[in-house]
Amino acid sequence: MATGGCVKDELTCALCLEMYKEPRLLTCFHTFCKTCIEQLMEKGNVSCPLCRSVCKSVSILDFPLNVYIQTQVAFIKHESKCDLCEKDLNIKSKCIECDQFLCENCSTFHLKIKSCKTHQVVEMIESNEKSNTPILKVKKDSYCDKHPDEILRFYCTQCELPVCRDCKHTLHEGHKSEDIQDRVKDARNWLEMLCKQIDLEISCYNNQRNSMINLKDFVDKNVRCLDLLEQNLITIVKTKCAELKSEMKQLSEGTTEEVTNRKIEIDRNISQTKSKKNYIGQILLHGSDSDIFQCKSQLSTVPDINISSNFKHLELSMPLFVELKNIQLPFPTLGHVQSSQLKLGMTVVLKNTFICNVMNKYISSICLSPLDQDIGLISFRHHNIVVGIKMENTIAYNSKGNAIEQFPISSQLDIAVGYDEELYYYEDIPTKESKKECTGCIRIYKKGKTTSGAFPCQRPISLDLFRNGDLAILDVDFKLSRVKFPNLVKTHLLNKICEIKLVAPIKIACGEGDDLWIADPGSGYIVVFMLFDNNCQFIFKFDPCEHLKLPNKFTPNGICMYTSFLNYAVIVDSMNNCVLTVSKDGKFCDIILDHRHALESPTFVDCKNDILWVCDKKNRIRIYEITK
Repeated sequence: MATGGCVKDELTCALCLEMYKEPRLLTCFHTFCKTCIEQLMEKGNVSCPLCRSVCKSVSILDFPLNVYIQTQVAFIKHESKCDLCEKDLNIKSKCIECDQFLCENCSTFHLKIKSCKTHQVVEMIESNEKSNTPILKVKKDSYCDKHPDEILRFYCTQCELPVCRDCKHTLHEGHKSEDIQDRVKDARNWLEMLCKQIDLEISCYNNQRNSMINLKDFVDKNVRCLDLLEQNLITIVKTKCAELKSEMKQLSEGTTEEVTNRKIEIDRNISQTKSKKNYIGQILLHGSDSDIFQCKSQLSTVPDINISSNFKHLELSMPLFVELKNIQLPFPTLGHVQSSQLKLGMTVVLKNTFICNVMNKYISSICLSPLDQDIGLISFRHHNIVVGIKMENTIAYNSKGNAIEQFPISSQLDIAVGYDEELYYYEDIPTKESKKECTGCIRIYKKGKTTSGAFPCQRPISLDLFRNGDLAILDVDFKLSRVKFPNLVKTHLLNKICEIKLVAPIKIACGEGDDLWIADPGSGYIVVFMLFDNNCQFIFKFDPCEHLKLPNKFTPNGICMYTSFLNYAVIVDSMNNCVLTVSKDGKFCDIILDHRHALESPTFVDCKNDILWVCDKKNRIRIYEITK
């Protein structure tokens, strides 16, 4: 099947730049010719020339044959002639096992032969008009290896294997099975969803790449501006210095004669004064009494030298730059240097993403394990909370999205995890008068059971732990409590200690000391308190709109703490579709994630060490690694 036109890039080896010859698939999913890979294997493990991933291998057989690409290449190179009937017909199929190209009639006859019905026949359904690259599809049923005459019609859910009718009643007897087409449909849907997530990740990487390019262009542009500014400043300084030198030279030439005359006068006065002193000294040393009286009479008739009148200081108007600490120079009118906002020094790299598919439940909080940031405890809630019913409403996931542990507790708005892996949760206690109105308590779930201690309180909106182990509780009555579990230390009403009226506080986060951060999407503020044992002190309120250009009102839905030099609080803003950081003094902030990172209304966040988990409204968890 000879084809004209250009061949699509995906059928060309990136190393030898020729069409693939026995293409092999590396573990990083890049494909190269067998001989090209063997040349790379001379030095041991294969390092992919495209992505630099190290693919461990012992032999070339560790890398499977890419059957689909090999078949596409074969279709392009093959002449329009059936290998079975040897007629020049429109070739549409190829048998992989027999290595034969077949026309439509021979392909149908080929599959009817009993010994060939298990062969893998690939059919070309269409061809790309631009590249003439064939689009292929496998044309056969899947047969059982143990029973070659039986088609794989069922899927064993216990063994997670496709089985035939005979295997179902023998090797898999008593196992639950489903129709394989239903499973194939689910697998296809899963793969299609995975492709969409991969598209989002590719888009995110492209955005980050464009950001890096833009950043480089910005830096290069500023360097060029600085070079121009440097040249302009040098020119201006040289011009100004030349003018000052000329002025000082003229000043010096105009005062040369005056300075010379003044110097002669001063030398004469010095000579006269010294002679007078020597004469007086001689009279005092050798003269008689009458000589002394005569000297006195002689000197009294000679007018004294008036220093104030005869000696005048020479004053020159001359700029003295040495004495000036700050020399102000005129800047060029071509431009100016503009300092950008202080960056907090945090960048993030996407590590993984997964969706929590829990029926009729919505994520209400994320709490990472203090001992293992690879494990996150995610609590769920229903739209209608049923009092007293315990289900698996809190699930521990690893970073790959696998559920590793379930906690049989009631529906939660928030949870907290201590350094000994103890889980703090709320349990409702219905009253006898009305099941709608209830009180409850905070309990601890540890090592598969609930501990005996409890702290009575109203339903908490949010929980968090101070570094010393004290529990901070914000309940539905806007009461802020500090508890040395299970004993109360102090309770404060927020509206009585805050300069602004809180509208709908939703999340609290404890800092390094006694500072407590509260996210209030209703008022659009982050409010910070110092929650001591005996009192509560308001510190400051923060609105990033005063620092950043946000398109919408600031709506903080979640907050957690990240300790570094400046980065302290990490906040999600669902209204502006971003994640930002705030310094511990509230003076600096920076956006680290936004719509360019494929975020969709982030709702909750938590951070431990250098790992950041972000949740969105679709129960999608995105895991990032923080780099400084």
